[in-house]
Amino acid sequence: MRSSSQRPAANDTIYLLEILRFIACIGVILYHYQHFITYRGSQYIPSEIPFEKYFGWFYRNGGSGVQVFWCLSGIIFAHVYQTRVANREISIPQFVWRRFSRLYPLHFLTLLIVAGLGFVLRGVTDLTHFIYEFNDMKHFLLNVVFANYWGFQSGTSFNGPVWSVSIELIAYLVFIVIATSIRLLPKKLHSPIVFLVSWSICH
Repeated sequence: MRSSSQRPAANDTIYLLEILRFIACIGVILYHYQHFITYRGSQYIPSEIPFEKYFGWFYRNGGSGVQVFWCLSGIIFAHVYQTRVANREISIPQFVWRRFSRLYPLHFLTLLIVAGLGFVLRGVTDLTHFIYEFNDMKHFLLNVVFANYWGFQSGTSFNGPVWSVSIELIAYLVFIVIATSIRLLPKKLHSPIVFLVSWSICH
């Protein structure tokens, strides 16, 4: 039986969970296809969407893939970071930088692209928005600091699906609190399984 010091390296991959995460992502993408049907008020009828025979279940239920993805990500995240953070192999600033550098550049780029396309859309069509309507300066600034779904918003804005990443930041804070608090527990309670259950529930 492996000791905690012999756990798999952080870059090891849990392939089955990664495959399940991929399927969940595909489900979410297919679920959002409805936006391209309803943005002008048209009725969304999944049975009339192309390839309904193959993807109909995802058209109807793919939104649940967000919760599935989060649960699986919680397990993978704990597998990669739990011991390293708890044992100070990775400091809190290092952890924050890793998450920031992984998430923020793409988030900011897509925010600028969506904002720019929205400006063009209003100039060449009679539409005031495409799918998500709260695209004012207030919501732009909330998106800039990743606070677009912390309760300050009037609704979903700009690159709407990034709401889940906004919530992730709160989950990361909970992760740091749990991981650092483990140091205060008796060593017999330091089992990765205890943490894995705790982090999965919080996630």
